[in-house]
Amino acid sequence: MNIVNALARLCACAIKGTKPDPDWAASLDTEALYNLAKKHHLTCITACALESAGVSTPEFKTSKGKAIAGVARMDIDRISLCAMMDAAGIRYMPLKGSIIKTLYPEIGMREMSDNDILIDSERAGEVRGFMESLGFETVEFDHEVRDVYHKKPVSSFELHRKLFEDGYGVIAEYYENVWNRLIKDEGNGSGYHFTTEDFYLFMLAHEYKHYSYAGTGLRSLLDVYVYLRKYGEVMDREYLDRELRKIELYEFEKTSAGLAFHFFDREPVSAEEAEMLEDMLHSGTYGTAENLFRMQMKGQSKAAYLFRQVFPPVDWMRKSVGFVDKCVLLYPVGVVWRWIRTLFFRKNRVKPFVTAVKNKDK
Repeated sequence: MNIVNALARLCACAIKGTKPDPDWAASLDTEALYNLAKKHHLTCITACALESAGVSTPEFKTSKGKAIAGVARMDIDRISLCAMMDAAGIRYMPLKGSIIKTLYPEIGMREMSDNDILIDSERAGEVRGFMESLGFETVEFDHEVRDVYHKKPVSSFELHRKLFEDGYGVIAEYYENVWNRLIKDEGNGSGYHFTTEDFYLFMLAHEYKHYSYAGTGLRSLLDVYVYLRKYGEVMDREYLDRELRKIELYEFEKTSAGLAFHFFDREPVSAEEAEMLEDMLHSGTYGTAENLFRMQMKGQSKAAYLFRQVFPPVDWMRKSVGFVDKCVLLYPVGVVWRWIRTLFFRKNRVKPFVTAVKNKDK
């Protein structure tokens, strides 16, 4: 855990604006540190902390430059898109990283792989036209939840029609009519925003979505740390606790918030926090396929899980295999095609699936 603790210490130094001890920083295994930071999308903030102590490596320097350039490029594209939506009177709200990153001390410290924006679903076609006029390629359109766009080399956008898929139970229900709980930005534009408390609730709900699905990493934990350092003492705790209970995340928030401060301030963690930390360390920023399969197996016998994987529910197959959606009688063909597709075109999912099943009872 030494290198993990070192990463936590460096991130906290960067957030607090303090300089790490130069002798200690010079003694670190920078290769191991870089590999861990890269896994969790924390290379830029780690590089900043190391540089303040007089330590730099080519890998950290390159990653820092790429992170800063990527954030700047996506900022330019987001500003252009929002201006178009303002002019057209299309409602929108920037989400997640594009807001949280402004709470970090320097540009690029909060690394981003894409820009997430909630848009008026009824006008998604118009927004697609805006994106393509800005040079983006449409990667995915008319998805249940989001449309995906990419422009080389680094600008990626996910434009959300709604915040959560229907399968997320009380959380999806809570955010079903989210526009009714948003505040319009000042001025003549069409932008909206959450209250400080509601942004925190959404941030936690999004963290839980990933944590409970395929896992999430230390960047999510650092976001909680940064947000609570900024707003923790001014938020309405009574309101937060009431709403957290509505979406069944009251205990999750307590563990996540406790771990954030105990980990980055290098204090002892509880048993629940230690379990969450272990999950995050193994997951990386976006989780792993093995984690996904492990979470899917919870509450099921190994035999029941394998049967469900071989013969998925019809509704699921209609979403996964296009020709089954067009003709449900082709379900048996879809089952065969799904496994052919996995074995020949998605081989990287086979090993983690086998590992998860083998380790199910451990």
